[in-house]
Amino acid sequence: MLQRLHIKNVALIEEAEIVFGPGLNILTGETGAGKSMIIDAVSFVLGERSGKDLVRRGQAKAEVEAEFVAKVEAVKEVLRELELEEEEQLILFRTMTAEGKSTCRINGTVVTASAMKRLSETLIDIHGQHAHQSLLNPARHMDLLDHFCGSALVEEKEKLKDAMIAYKSVVRQLEELGGDPKKRAERVAMLKEVVAEIGQAKVEVGEEETLLSRRDYCLHVEEIAHCAAESLAYLYLGKEGEGGALELVSRARAHMDDLYRMDERTKALWEQMAEVSDGLQELCRQLSHYSESIQRKPEALQEIEERLDVLYGLKRKYGGSLERVLQTQAEAEEELKELAEGAAKRKVLEGQKKALLEEIGTYCSQLTHLRTQTAQVLTSRIEAQLHQLEMQHAVFQVSITQKNTFNARGRDVVEFLISPNLGEEVKPLAKIASGGEMSRVMLALKTVLADADTIDTFIFDEIDTGVSGTTAARVGEKMSDIGRSNQVLCITHLPQIAAMADRHFLIAKRAEETKTVTSVTALEETGQVEELSRLMGGGKAGEAVTAAAQELKAWAKSYKQEQQTAAATN
Repeated sequence: MLQRLHIKNVALIEEAEIVFGPGLNILTGETGAGKSMIIDAVSFVLGERSGKDLVRRGQAKAEVEAEFVAKVEAVKEVLRELELEEEEQLILFRTMTAEGKSTCRINGTVVTASAMKRLSETLIDIHGQHAHQSLLNPARHMDLLDHFCGSALVEEKEKLKDAMIAYKSVVRQLEELGGDPKKRAERVAMLKEVVAEIGQAKVEVGEEETLLSRRDYCLHVEEIAHCAAESLAYLYLGKEGEGGALELVSRARAHMDDLYRMDERTKALWEQMAEVSDGLQELCRQLSHYSESIQRKPEALQEIEERLDVLYGLKRKYGGSLERVLQTQAEAEEELKELAEGAAKRKVLEGQKKALLEEIGTYCSQLTHLRTQTAQVLTSRIEAQLHQLEMQHAVFQVSITQKNTFNARGRDVVEFLISPNLGEEVKPLAKIASGGEMSRVMLALKTVLADADTIDTFIFDEIDTGVSGTTAARVGEKMSDIGRSNQVLCITHLPQIAAMADRHFLIAKRAEETKTVTSVTALEETGQVEELSRLMGGGKAGEAVTAAAQELKAWAKSYKQEQQTAAATN
């Protein structure tokens, strides 16, 4: 659900913050007041293309921020695809500079506009009076029908998906076995080359770390030798004519021996001194041994570098680690073995392929059966909705045909067809000429499919084009019906629709000194009646029109209460 929309420096909108609620959110205003700018801003923050003319004149950049609450799995899947945190609270933020440079962020992380659009497709569905993209695209029709089919079809599609994965695996293995002797010989030669190259290198797990440690030793061997020598010098010889640490400690120990002979109370001190003296002697012995063991072999560094080059070359060619290189060798050896046994394996694979094709055919047929059954229910419900929307003679059909090929959705081709008037043949939705008819068809579909659609928020941009009177009232009722289970944002000029608002926003334009500013105001009850009066009276709202507006609002409240009561009863 879209909770909040913040717009800054977009066209005539200097700054506006709109807090939407659940249910039906209505936006009204005079023609040219800037209602379309709200939709433009939403489209912009959802990742749609936009030009630099979006930026308010004289400003450095435009900003739009949209805050959503999204709990559906489809949103989480996209977040995983984009490698983003799976959060229910989503903040989409996008800017456009006056030079036309755009920046997109999802919960503070910079993403591409295409990534933003990919996520937004799971959050919101925009329907304009001319576009109706999702309904005009036959590819979307199968998705809508499948959602309406429910869990039974999802289960069959999962079975088909698993069968197809197995089928593709079998086909791939058959291709790798190769029917062409020349290709098979080439494959064998390539695998032998892999095995030989890795085998000759005699790769060992952990070898790289050992070599890197040895290389670091060789690079610092002179510093190591110097430090060891200096340490020994201070221990044995000392500096600037003084005795070394060992000599000084030996002198101190001799005096301590004398002290202990004269005063037995210093026994503990004498023992400690003995430990220090003995320990220092042992340290000198070990340090001397270590110093003598230091090897200066310039050729060793070259050998290490050459060996590392070999290992890095294998990693680049066969994987990012030596473990993966060895795994590649093992896989190549296994495949060589399998190729040697290719004839027997081919026979088994051909049998598996045939069985999987039969299994896939069964699942495809089951999908067709489920879709056909559901299409009958969907057809009757949509026709009932169309009849309620004053299209009494409309005929709606769901065409389901089969392709010769199949994919993860089966063999079916689904398309919605309609005959809006008596005596006309059914045609694809895209061929409906009347904007009013298209609006009502879309609304009927959304009313029936709202619960099946995974998208929470619908935006209807002046879809009331071409409707009026009783039809407008029916459209308003359908908008309210959809709003009971989904969030709806609707721009309208019709009072019958505006009266159904759960939240009502007024878009107004005014002149301020040298600039024009568009504002967005959330209307209370009184303001809603005043706006309904304006819509009904064309700006000449007398007492009669005001009374009619109040009556219209009361009718809307009564209708919504009746529907809530009926829903609670059912």
